Formats: sequence, C-alpha cells, structure tokens
Amino acid sequence: MTKKILITGCAGFIGSNLVDDLLQSNYKIIGIDNFDNFYSPSIKENNLKNALNHSNFKLYKADITDENSISQILKENEGKIDTIIHLAALAGVRPSFDKPREYFRVNTEGTFLIFKNAIQHNIKHFIYASSSSVYGEIEGQKAIEDVTPLKPISPYAESKLKAEETIKELHKESNITVNIFRFFTVYGPRQRPDMAFAKFKRLLIEDKMIELYGENISRDFTHISRIIKGIKAGIHYRNHLEIFNLGNGEKVSVREMIENIGNELNIRPTIVTVNRQMGDPSSTLADITKAIEKLKY
Repeated sequence: MTKKILITGCAGFIGSNLVDDLLQSNYKIIGIDNFDNFYSPSIKENNLKNALNHSNFKLYKADITDENSISQILKENEGKIDTIIHLAALAGVRPSFDKPREYFRVNTEGTFLIFKNAIQHNIKHFIYASSSSVYGEIEGQKAIEDVTPLKPISPYAESKLKAEETIKELHKESNITVNIFRFFTVYGPRQRPDMAFAKFKRLLIEDKMIELYGENISRDFTHISRIIKGIKAGIHYRNHLEIFNLGNGEKVSVREMIENIGNELNIRPTIVTVNRQMGDPSSTLADITKAIEKLKY
C-alpha cells in the first residue's frame, strides 16, 4: 500500500501548488486547511478545485491549533501516513506587529502540536516550512544555514524561529527525520493578494502610485516551481535533522522588479520611495550550496 503524505495549509499559495504537483506524480495526499480569512477563503477554495476532483486527495477542514482535530485526523489515518509537510502558518511580516500573540499561537504553538502528534502517531518524516525572515538583516550578504546568525526583526520571524527551535528540542527524543526549509520570497501562480507581485500588478493596472519601502531594497525572488522541486526532493532526503535554504541564489532590486512588471504590461509605473517598514530587511539572499549538493536542487 502506498503511504500517504499529509500537507497542512494545503489550500494556500504554496500548499495548493504542491498538492497539484504531487497528485500528478501519483502521490496520495491528505490535506488540512482551516480556510481562515487572512484573505478570501473563496480564493483558497478555488486553489483546490482540481485536487477536490482527484481520487487520491482527501481534505479535512481543521485548525492546526485544535489538538483534538489533529489527533483525530491522525488516528483515522493511523499507519497510512509516511510524511507530514507542515506549511500552515499565519503569514505576513507587517500584520504580525499588530497581533504578535496570535502569530506565536499559530506558528509556534501550532507547529509544536503538529510535531508532537507526528511523533505520537509514528510518522517517519517531517518537513517544516520556515522562512528566510529568521535571518533578519543580512546587509547584502548571502545567508548560510549553519553559519549566518539568526536575528529576526519581526514577531512573524520570531514565531517561525521559535517553531524551528521547538522542532529541534522535540526531535532529540524521537526517531523521526526532519527537513526544515527556509523559503526566500516565493512568487508565482496563486500567490496571496497581499504579496508584492500581485499587489504591484494590481496597482499598475489600476494606474495607481506604487510605494517603494526604501530605495535600495532587494529580494531573492524564488519561483514557486523551484520551491516545489525542493520540497519533493526533501520527501526522499532523510538524514536525522537538516536545515536548507530554498531560494534562487540571486537578488533583484524591488524597483527593477516593479519596472519589469510594468514592461510586461506595457504600463509605466509611478513609483514613490517612502520609509522602510518595521520588520522588513533591506535584502534577502540565499546561499543554496547545501540544497544543490544534498537535494540536487
């Protein structure tokens, strides 16, 4: 019997793309999502329209912070699940300053609950979606997994780092193998409406001014297809506990990115530079040497 993969946050941007890709590769998928209203739940429902018609996909509408629900789902599928890919989280750096407790409740405590239940139900392999934000301000340098100091500068980043630390502590007393992936500025189809590419495209089409939060801002923009390839490689890579950057390995200025979108749309952007916002580093840039060597990324 083919073992199944459980994916939390399956209806979101990364989750739904991953589900579709894995179904095409003949994996059997169990999905968990609570369809919260951080952005329209109807968008997430549409993200899963193909998966819901697939015989190898089963959806549970549940919250990762509801221990009874999570435990019951794993009990129902006892012995059938090989890997958990934990993508579910409260996203967004800037909103995290308004409700930090909620971010820690979902991102840190929710991860604790999922990982604890994974151990209790004898899951063999666990993949956690962390964030490049755990590095904080790297000042144009490449972030290296086991070298670069971790100095988060937002509650969101803190909550993701605390989740990493929680997994490391629980892992010491378990036999489960773990991959922690730090994603770098992912973009592509189904991205959230609040994300840069979608937001800037919308403002350009509506002929509205675009605010650029600092003149020398750059990001390691990573297409969703690369992230999916990295996660799929991680399903098969099992070596105790490993941390990997999943990025593009190059940085692009945000101004250049806006101008490129404008060129594609044949619209000249109106850009005004304003002060950087709290929690936003000036640059993100991944060293992906480890992922290339060990995951063939």
